[in-house]
Amino acid sequence: MNRKKNRFTAVLLALLLLILVPASAPAATSGSAISLEQAIQTVKQNFSIPVEFSKLTSGFNSNANDQSWSLNWSDPQGKNGSFSAQVDAKNGEIISMYSWKPDNEQAVKVPMVSVNEARQKGNTMLKQLVPSRAASLQLIPDKQLIPLSSYGSLIYTVRWQRVINNIPVENDGAYMEINLANGEITGYNLNWSNLPVPDSSGVISAEKARQSFVNNKMLKMQYMQPSVAVPLKSNSEQQPILVYGIMHPSNGIIDAKSGTPLVLDNRHRIEGGMGASDRASNQSKMASPAPLTPEETKEIKQIANLLTQDQAAAAAAKYLDIPASLTLKSSTLEVDWQNPDVRMWNLNWDSSSGSSSPSSLYARVNASTGELYSFYLNRPSTDKKSAALTPNEARQVADTFLRKVHPQRFQQVIYDELNERMEQNAGDFRLSYQRVVNGIPCPFNGMDISIDRTSKEVCSFNLNWSAKTFPTTANTMSIDKANEIFLNGAPLTLTYSLVYSSDSGPSEMRLVYKPQTPPGQPQSNIIDAHNGNWLDYKGEPVKDEAQANHFTDIAGHFGEEEIKLLGQAGLFTEYGKEFHPDENITLISMLRAMLGTREGNQAAYNLTDEQMMERAVELHWLPDTKTPPVTIVTRDLLARLMVRYLDIEFLTKYPSDMYRLPFKDADSLPNDLKSYAALTRGTGLIVGDGINFDPAHKVTRAEAAVGLVRLLKVK
Repeated sequence: MNRKKNRFTAVLLALLLLILVPASAPAATSGSAISLEQAIQTVKQNFSIPVEFSKLTSGFNSNANDQSWSLNWSDPQGKNGSFSAQVDAKNGEIISMYSWKPDNEQAVKVPMVSVNEARQKGNTMLKQLVPSRAASLQLIPDKQLIPLSSYGSLIYTVRWQRVINNIPVENDGAYMEINLANGEITGYNLNWSNLPVPDSSGVISAEKARQSFVNNKMLKMQYMQPSVAVPLKSNSEQQPILVYGIMHPSNGIIDAKSGTPLVLDNRHRIEGGMGASDRASNQSKMASPAPLTPEETKEIKQIANLLTQDQAAAAAAKYLDIPASLTLKSSTLEVDWQNPDVRMWNLNWDSSSGSSSPSSLYARVNASTGELYSFYLNRPSTDKKSAALTPNEARQVADTFLRKVHPQRFQQVIYDELNERMEQNAGDFRLSYQRVVNGIPCPFNGMDISIDRTSKEVCSFNLNWSAKTFPTTANTMSIDKANEIFLNGAPLTLTYSLVYSSDSGPSEMRLVYKPQTPPGQPQSNIIDAHNGNWLDYKGEPVKDEAQANHFTDIAGHFGEEEIKLLGQAGLFTEYGKEFHPDENITLISMLRAMLGTREGNQAAYNLTDEQMMERAVELHWLPDTKTPPVTIVTRDLLARLMVRYLDIEFLTKYPSDMYRLPFKDADSLPNDLKSYAALTRGTGLIVGDGINFDPAHKVTRAEAAVGLVRLLKVK
């Protein structure tokens, strides 16, 4: 009896201890200097958390260099948004925060807070959040657009760059998102690398870095295959073009101490650089082009002359040792996406269930020539750490296979050291060979091959070879001229950069010179070999992006504030830094500004006049495209455009006598205009001269700007 009583007493005491004594911190948090309660208090002292976000969840994150608390407040019903924050568990600094609420359909579209006020608020808050780091964070000047469109919120992002010894630290810094409608901070993030900073003494000059770049021949002429949205429809028309781009193992990065190219081993990488020779072959290994459609006699004859499925399988077997356990289960005959005139057999072998040997094999064979274009053998996993295969042996195996499969093409490729993947401790050896035409490399063409470290057999292969017409080097610029244009447009910039290890992530910080395009300039890493234009991935000259504009000819004008706002939104940029407020506005200028406020500046920025007119018809702002784009906008036309912009033109279908017109010239207005005049007067959009509507009045650019801002407030 006493034993039972004592056991009951012990259990009761244990339960009481669990209830009365707080649980100890999890093992992961035991080393943190900041408790969960301290983290919560820190966030609440710096930010106002909406009372409706009453549900709190927390988490703890830890890695080799950092520890942090993750906090999330939300509406228990999951309807009204959330507020999240991350706090450094070592020093108590807030690392990030994000506040979200559902979009309000009646949200303000015209800023109540200026850009300067937002920047000042951001600077004040940054010093409050990270006082020990604020001195090392430099405000980044920008020409950021203020969004005035009907999509999204009025969010302005203030950005800071971490700077040490007047040298930027790449990827380190902070940003803060501020709602210009109410001044609230909706987002914040601090990115800070906790690694030793190298001594900046003894670095070479930018000029010596430039000499190293040139002397090491980092920039090379190469062929580029422009990318297209629909390959099968237009790729046959897209021929390779000649460009200059960085082609060097360093990716254009120079060690700032030694002045030599920074070439890391395969286990490390450094972010940045402007290498242009990304292999396109990986993008096309498993492409799924449209199936053949025998619509013409020529097509029928061509199909009739192709290899059969069995013949294609036999052709693959000439080069591949297909295991007896595998059976051909499926095949497709398709168009080669790069070469629309070429047909390919895609063949798939699978093993019987339960087989321990290779389980599947995929092969791609040219249906006309029987050439093997690619294959992949799915093998059982093995421990390859003790494999004795050396890089040289892997290279020999690869060379032997390629000579056997593609003897002629093998003479047209060079071993691609830039894409070398010879991991010493795990995985297959992966090697790449790059095609060369007219002595010029073709980064988008070549051969890829992988070697099993244990069996020393080829386990995959891919040929990427386009049947294009390659231009000659006639009339191309010299390498000296190319270096001058390239490095003037992307000057070598001294920066602290992180080196990443495949084992442990960020491992060290290095001082390097990198070619970097200045902020606000179009981003590109290649130039046309003929004229030096910077090109995009489609091989076309890069286009300037819309930027905020600060007009120099509006001081003291009646529409100064409205014009300034629209300039910060990147609108009305026809005259660059000038606005020309008293000049009459043309229809095309008005339409571009209207579209910019409706769908965002970029929507209209690169449209031609013809495309803009067509877009206006699509939006029902114009009945057709017959009106010349250079037509001067009258008050009559402006009223019609405004009503259509607001999507209330249906109201004009009611009898005109139902509208009250407080204008002296109301009786003289055409009947079909009276409703437009009344609607714009009633909403305060157009008040005329206060006495008459004067439909023939030619609208100035300043009047159009003021009217457009009023329109945004109504919207």
